[in-house]
Amino acid sequence: MPPGQGVRRRKSGTMIARIIILVLGLGGGVTAAQFPEFVQQYGQRLGGAADELASIVHAFDADAAVHNLTRAEALQRYEDSGDTFLGARGRRMAETVRRYERLSDHRDALEEAAPFQRLAVFVRDFDPEFAQATLAVYKPAVPVTQEGIAHAAAGLLAGLVGGRLILSGTRVFRRSNRRRRSA
Repeated sequence: MPPGQGVRRRKSGTMIARIIILVLGLGGGVTAAQFPEFVQQYGQRLGGAADELASIVHAFDADAAVHNLTRAEALQRYEDSGDTFLGARGRRMAETVRRYERLSDHRDALEEAAPFQRLAVFVRDFDPEFAQATLAVYKPAVPVTQEGIAHAAAGLLAGLVGGRLILSGTRVFRRSNRRRRSA
């Protein structure tokens, strides 16, 4: 090998490694910054569904109140009717009420959470159906809020560290292969 060629290879290898680490870091930053935007779009979808279910539940409650019944008493009337159709409708209405309450609570918890607590609230109350529906129509964006910038910074750092670890591992692997070949 001509003099200086090994040094040039190491320098170009180091430059390529730095570029790879930078690309991984930027990719991590952009990816992590998507979380606040995804949660916002998820929350909008969740809120729309909760609002629609609210109109159904409130209409049911109003109908029950006209007949001096509580929600529980009205639902029990369905069960007590002895009619299989009415019993099934009553169970479906009870499911609708439970879903409304769960979605409303989840929406409220997301809205009330401090910006950096949304991740925990999202994971804790995660609704796979809404997440999948949100993902199907998700429009990527990089929010320039403090939360978006913090997530981007964390993703950038994770990408840089991850890239560094990956490249360090490949260097160790190449050195051990060279040693085996030369032995």
